[in-house]
Amino acid sequence: MFCSQYEAHEAKVDPAHAGRHKLEAEIAGAAALGSAAYAWHEHSEKKKDEHRIQSLQGAHGGHGHNSGHGHNKHNHGGKHDGHKKHHHFW
Repeated sequence: MFCSQYEAHEAKVDPAHAGRHKLEAEIAGAAALGSAAYAWHEHSEKKKDEHRIQSLQGAHGGHGHNSGHGHNKHNHGGKHDGHKKHHHFW
């Protein structure tokens, strides 16, 4: 963001090269937007992977190899069923 602001400033103080500075400002803005989109994509993929892991653990009782050996794995309607609820929108 700072790079695009800098180039916009340079376009004002260097009118002979204003077109170049405006183009560089647009390129910097596009690069920042692309970087943010990529970070969002990676974050979303990480959340999907975490959800898949939790789903797989839930399908196997969530106790690894000792599943069913002295552990009560049934939910009896308690307030907390051992699963974290995510209410994130980022």
